[in-house]
Amino acid sequence: MQRFTTPSHTAIMFTSEPVFAAFFAVWLLQETLTSTAYWGGAFIVAGMLLSELRSLPFFEASKDPLPIQGQQE
Repeated sequence: MQRFTTPSHTAIMFTSEPVFAAFFAVWLLQETLTSTAYWGGAFIVAGMLLSELRSLPFFEASKDPLPIQGQQE
């Protein structure tokens, strides 16, 4: 299905992989996650989502570049 969707949607789907990995590690393998592991996982997932969501059309900045300091308009 990856070839039928956009790269942004694919990356967002791949973002859920560590979440499911942690869930099944706790559920099936009886592993314990520390608060550091929770925070680390949350930051990784948030960073991946943020980098992908910024490429969506409603997050794009205006098309006009900011003027460079000292440049005449």
